[in-house]
Amino acid sequence: MSDQSFPFHDESTALANAPVDRVFAYLDDPRALAAHMGKSSTMLLGSRMSRDVDADGGRVSGSKIRMHGSMNYSLPTNAPGSWLGRLLGGVYARWCTKQMADEAATHFNLLCIKKSP
Repeated sequence: MSDQSFPFHDESTALANAPVDRVFAYLDDPRALAAHMGKSSTMLLGSRMSRDVDADGGRVSGSKIRMHGSMNYSLPTNAPGSWLGRLLGGVYARWCTKQMADEAATHFNLLCIKKSP
């Protein structure tokens, strides 16, 4: 399935030897899914983010999830910034989706594999 407003796509897959409801419950928790953003990393240029969720854990319609952190930037509009953004955007997307899959795999002590689109 392709959304024309988002022309780029990346995904990672983790093989889970756990009941579907446990895997879904873990991935449905915004604190778990975005845990990689809470760690300082080169991919985040040394920055990190924290997140707070409401009493419902950010899991129901209308829940509040608050992200904290800062990174000042401007989107490139001219070369070479525009083509560097296209080049490196995919690298970042692959890193980010892999982090989420790896964290889920680690949580369940699973084998994680990368699946290219």
